[in-house]
Amino acid sequence: MSILKELFKVFLASETPEDKEKRINDKLFMDEAKAYGLTKEEIEACKKSGITPEEWVNDKEQ
Repeated sequence: MSILKELFKVFLASETPEDKEKRINDKLFMDEAKAYGLTKEEIEACKKSGITPEEWVNDKEQ
């Protein structure tokens, strides 16, 4: 098991700053979408339209 852990560390260390930023932003986006209770279809629509889950919810409420 420790070999897998070491390999995982190597792969994370090779991550570029842009990749890391994208991964973090994607995680934050998904956390926000789940907090608002969006469905998979709504999440995909948000991503395609380039709006945040908060904006999606506010648009749907109006």
